[in-house]
Amino acid sequence: MSPRSFRASSIRLAALALSAAALATSSASAQVSSASLGHRADLRFGPLVGGEDVRFDLRTTAPGAPVALLLALDGTPSIFGFLPPFGLNLLGPSWITLASTDANGRLALSLSSTPGSYGPPGSGTVAFTQALVLLPDGSKVLSNTAAAEVEPLPAFPGFLNDISATHLPPGADFLGGNTIAVADITHDGHFDLAIATDGDVRIWVGDGLGGFADESAARLDWPAGEAVATLALGDIDNDGRPDLLTGGGFDTIFSPPNRLHRNVNGVFVEDPSFPEGTGMASQIELADLNGNGFLDVLFANGSEGHLGIPAGEDLLFFNNGGQGFIESFDFRFAAWNEADFATTAMRAGDVDDDGDLDLFIGKADTSSLDGIPGQPNILLLNDGVGNFEDVSAIALLPLASDNTQDAVFADIDGDGDLDIVVANSVLGVSTANSNDVLINQGGLQGGTTGIFHDDPASFLESSVTADGVRLSVHAGDVDADGDVDFLLTTHDLFTGADQMLFLNQGGAQGGTEGTFVRQFWFDPPFSGSFGGLGDFICWGAAMFDADHDGDLEIMLMGNGVVGGDPSQALVTRYLLNSKL
Repeated sequence: MSPRSFRASSIRLAALALSAAALATSSASAQVSSASLGHRADLRFGPLVGGEDVRFDLRTTAPGAPVALLLALDGTPSIFGFLPPFGLNLLGPSWITLASTDANGRLALSLSSTPGSYGPPGSGTVAFTQALVLLPDGSKVLSNTAAAEVEPLPAFPGFLNDISATHLPPGADFLGGNTIAVADITHDGHFDLAIATDGDVRIWVGDGLGGFADESAARLDWPAGEAVATLALGDIDNDGRPDLLTGGGFDTIFSPPNRLHRNVNGVFVEDPSFPEGTGMASQIELADLNGNGFLDVLFANGSEGHLGIPAGEDLLFFNNGGQGFIESFDFRFAAWNEADFATTAMRAGDVDDDGDLDLFIGKADTSSLDGIPGQPNILLLNDGVGNFEDVSAIALLPLASDNTQDAVFADIDGDGDLDIVVANSVLGVSTANSNDVLINQGGLQGGTTGIFHDDPASFLESSVTADGVRLSVHAGDVDADGDVDFLLTTHDLFTGADQMLFLNQGGAQGGTEGTFVRQFWFDPPFSGSFGGLGDFICWGAAMFDADHDGDLEIMLMGNGVVGGDPSQALVTRYLLNSKL
């Protein structure tokens, strides 16, 4: 497809008023993050299928902000002047148009197309798009790079292949990772990885071709043997580079502190002023909750019985930029925030489309401490300045007991509002009695945005015992066809447990967006006597485009086995996506 026909028939954006050269000369002091971290600018794009609307859906925390919407046919990162790398090549055929977010920080465009307008399917042409947002203080933030194949064919079985042996650093086959965070740490336009193991943190640097090198020793001085439960990457100080936050893990003698390491030219330097926190962190979420332009820090905490105080309360630290961090005691001592039952997940998203970030909090009680299996999850609405109201009883319907381990916000059905997919342990609490896929009742549902109904016929309503302990959930367009797919990782408490990949049946599949089909081939055999990709405990996973071709690679971290092959217990599995 020629650039001219691509512009005319697939994008149809008028007023391409901003050239790449003009962009290169924009303010040299402006800071631009290399990826969307902390929900500051989340972009969704696609599908590029004739007869279907092309959607550009940008969610930001900046109302009325100017936006440059960038499009290209090349996903190789570009650097312009003093600006950090864009996630697409603006030196090749590209177009840029100007727009602005609405009063709620949203930019939603829907462009019609006609059947056959893009030509025959299967050309392999990929369109990349990214948004540059001008913030009120004059700084800039880049969205994630979103990609969609033009007239895609359905993904073929087996399009994810294990390349761990050739593309990962030595020692990856016994690493024992438990959390992965993905960002451009080295500021070269390629994705790098921060990985938490049970005893340290590793920094793997990507080469942009899909390979990684272990540069931990040069980029992070981690205290020897100190446990780390979870980690996250995000630009805490608005200097355009992702910083590293770690949560203290369980230790039989003491609880290691939470830590902040600031990114100084690709090297992480600890900030000793960061609050140490209490208890064992189970998840870290970064989000600008009070609208001041800086990422605040949330810690989901589990209780630790060896401490004098259970210390399971969740924590919120407001980021005041150069003034440091201030804890929200209103958050810590809220009625819903108690220490007896572990908080296992905390995710931010604008559920009611009012322009601020709300919170979904996952709870678990696998021991039935109060005599009832599981605990209800919690939904908190933000008033815009970081004060929260518990609306669970009226917004999570029915309000059920869960043993949640993770959750993710995503627009499942393409109707413009955020739904919630939850990774639950569905043994003590069955899927029929828990909320696994919560559909936002705005949009296609025609109800109130921000009210969620559990889908009793969802793709996670499974009675397969082996896959019943779900540990994490990840959303991404794995087959690059413009709709969201899901990866769920599991615990191999029972032999035969599989990691689970579900493809959305819109886009290339030609079905209904929001309907999902499990890919049972996503369990390639290994040489171990038990065989199977899924026979290991997998807390940590990630989906990201390591080689800039528009589709997403998958990384899975082995962290032990129960029913599987012991030789596979700590193996890191890295799957190359060959869809494009």
